Amino acid sequence: MAVRERGARGEVERLNAELTGTLNRLQAAQQELLVAERMATVGRLSLKVAHEVRNPIAAIELNAELLQDIVRAHPGADMDEATGLVAAIRDQVNTLDALTEEYLAFARFPKPHFEDESINHLLEELAAFVRPVATRQGLTIHVATDPAVPMMEIDRGLLRQAVQNLLKNGMEALSRGGALTIESRADGDAVEIAVSDTGNGITPEVAGRLFEPFFTTKPQGTGLGLSITRQIIDEHGGALSWQNRPGGGATFIVRLPVKRPVHDALTGARDG
Repeated sequence: MAVRERGARGEVERLNAELTGTLNRLQAAQQELLVAERMATVGRLSLKVAHEVRNPIAAIELNAELLQDIVRAHPGADMDEATGLVAAIRDQVNTLDALTEEYLAFARFPKPHFEDESINHLLEELAAFVRPVATRQGLTIHVATDPAVPMMEIDRGLLRQAVQNLLKNGMEALSRGGALTIESRADGDAVEIAVSDTGNGITPEVAGRLFEPFFTTKPQGTGLGLSITRQIIDEHGGALSWQNRPGGGATFIVRLPVKRPVHDALTGARDG
């Protein structure tokens, strides 16, 4: 009887070892696939960058030439027109800078650094940061935080960027006038962050491509904001979803686990 039990135990251990090896190989294959997908995306990214920067560079070059002509033709004269051209050049430079930053954020996604932080404080701070811009646009910002939301392990900088991307999308959807609402809510073993707007909502045509890299309906958009946001939420072990509101507008919902899951138990065992 004891021999039979030892044999059964040995068979279980052998099967467990085989299963562990299979899972390790599967995880390695998944990591290789992610790297391959990212490299393919970066290749498309370089083409997109070349296309996107062409127009701003052309505008900068033209304005610089006009400015040079004015200065040469009218030395010491009123420089109002020259000042306007300088402002136009600065606007184009800022456009290029914003494009570059968003492309780099996607191509060089940083390794998250998790620390205990307050979600509610992050949302209130972010609302205060965007409120002046929203006010100039004729928008109102509402914040409703749930005091039951606990301290959580997050990468504050990355999560702030993710929520800010959602706010930026909402502000662009509203254009002039309307309201944005930022909410937090404790829901059992998870916390939800919701960003809602009072715009026209998301059409079925756009919905199917919403998180697709480089897809955008905006003339100056990169199409990377929601892709970056979803990647950040994935890194936190969470999920990003959306829904149209019955009264108009859309809501994006970030759902994060209160206890961030270990990346992979087997990985931890190997590293240890």
